Amino acid sequence: MEPEVTKINANPYETNVTDYTPPVSETLNILPEEVDTVAETEADARAANERAQQRAARERSRYGVQQTAVERRESSRLGQMQGQANIAGARTQAIRSDEAINQQVNRANIGLVSQNFQSALSNLLGLGDIDVKRKNAYANAKAASRSQHYGFLGSVGSALGSFLGGKI
Repeated sequence: MEPEVTKINANPYETNVTDYTPPVSETLNILPEEVDTVAETEADARAANERAQQRAARERSRYGVQQTAVERRESSRLGQMQGQANIAGARTQAIRSDEAINQQVNRANIGLVSQNFQSALSNLLGLGDIDVKRKNAYANAKAASRSQHYGFLGSVGSALGSFLGGKI
């Protein structure tokens, strides 16, 4: 909850100010969570295996194929092996795909962060250069002012000396 604005701490210049850039902590992780589709892919593979078994049962009943107990057992065993192979293959493919996506996201994050830091550093260097030039200009102006001041005093002294020297 925000503190209530009173006349003591109210600043008319800050009433309409909003942040236009997110804090650095938010820019470091564009996608804070890693991509993980293994569970979804495994569930899809299991569903595909069930659909394949249902389709095989429909086709057997459609064409009137009668299997013996040994054929049913062997068909079931082969279906289970094929189903496990499908699940394992889908899981392996999902793991590889997720790793590739996560690596690309990490590379993109690193690239953006390095660009932000490079921009900030170049701005800081530019500000440092401006500060050095300002100090040098001040020192040059101060030296020119002293030179002009002492030159004026010297010319006054010279004029006074020549005036007094002519009188003596």
